[in-house]
Amino acid sequence: MSTSSPSGTASVALWLSVVALVVGAVVFVLFGRTFPVRRARWRFLDAQRDYDGTVEGILAGAHAVTTRVQIGSLPVYLGVIGAMALVVPGSALVAALVRGTGPEIPVARLRAWDDPAQVVLAVVVIGCALAALRARRRLTAALLLAGTGYGVGGLFVVQGGPDLALTLFVVETLSLIMLVLVLRRLPVRYPERRRTGPARAVAGTVSVCLGGFVALFLVVAALSRDSRPVGAGYARLAAEEGAENVVNAILVEMRALDTLGEITVLGVAAMGVVGLVTSGRRLPSPTGGERGPGEAGSRWLAAPGRPPLGGSSVVLEAAARFLGPTILVFSLYLLVAGHGHPGGGFVGGLVAGMAFVLRYLPGGRRELATALPVRPSVLIGGGLGLAVATGAAGWTAGGFPHGEFLQGEVWHASPPVLGEVHVPTSLFFDIGVYLVVLGLVLTILTTLGASLEDEPDEEEAV
Repeated sequence: MSTSSPSGTASVALWLSVVALVVGAVVFVLFGRTFPVRRARWRFLDAQRDYDGTVEGILAGAHAVTTRVQIGSLPVYLGVIGAMALVVPGSALVAALVRGTGPEIPVARLRAWDDPAQVVLAVVVIGCALAALRARRRLTAALLLAGTGYGVGGLFVVQGGPDLALTLFVVETLSLIMLVLVLRRLPVRYPERRRTGPARAVAGTVSVCLGGFVALFLVVAALSRDSRPVGAGYARLAAEEGAENVVNAILVEMRALDTLGEITVLGVAAMGVVGLVTSGRRLPSPTGGERGPGEAGSRWLAAPGRPPLGGSSVVLEAAARFLGPTILVFSLYLLVAGHGHPGGGFVGGLVAGMAFVLRYLPGGRRELATALPVRPSVLIGGGLGLAVATGAAGWTAGGFPHGEFLQGEVWHASPPVLGEVHVPTSLFFDIGVYLVVLGLVLTILTTLGASLEDEPDEEEAV
């Protein structure tokens, strides 16, 4: 029986390892470069790599969501917004009422209306809304939607809010005119309905539930008040300032800094309108005074051009000539009278814009350019500058930031013909609001209206 020494076995294994290493080195030197391999990298924690991966994951998830939600369908967008309003605040409101943590609703004290006129106006609003839903022509739907707005304005009048009603009436009128200008470039009728019966049922359910949620929320909010209304306090402050119009006093005196931010937003919106409408194209600068070949003159217009709505109307031309100056004077009255009567710079600027819209409809952009004293951007910039200067004067008087923005003062004078005149400092701030609003209306009119007016020429050229 033979036995092998442990030391001999270890030496053999050692020599075999050495031979394997030498043979491997020789093979690598001879043939290793013809079979390149990726260099091994040890993966440690890398903040940049982890951040990039997180961002890529978020973008991939957002892409997956948007491809299923943002499909270019306005009804789908509205349905998603309505559904989210029902799921988040709607479910919370219903849960609070079910648990009993919400206010008690005194059903016996609730009244359907305070004035019979509210019933008539509500029927008008509901009827116009339902008719707009069934309308097959775009212009008919636009007129019916404007009818709902006018009906809501009538409710404001019944409730004692003439300022809100006046503003809403003017806004609805301007919106309707702009909408008609846009609809003129679209087909007269809506396309055939493509939604199936279940899709219509879902849309109707979301709409009805959303309306019920808004109504229930308003009732709960009105019954959840646990402190005294602030209206009496604002009325007292307005009386101290010598203003009889509480709404205007809040906008241009008590909350003037907020109003400055709002008109700044209007100025930014005007720049956005110009950028969007004129993107990728260059609108010709309108010039008045010269008629194009084949264009007949007019005894009512200064520089008649092609009407944006197609066809000329002597009645509309005469109305623009006679009513335009009257509307401008009325807008100035609203501006000056806003301190003590319904009016103010905002609604006054809208009414002034109506006068220029009336000049644009029968005469086109050349007539509008003739009627404009300055560019709309000058009005917007000048109005913002005047509003800032008037309000900042209060800071200079009391020291920033301890001084009041737009410190209210009333100047008294007794001219020989006019008699006693009271001029509040808020009037100059209101003039700035007037100019900004007027500039916004004119900006929309000169860009959107003029671009729509030019489109047929481009199509004919093609």
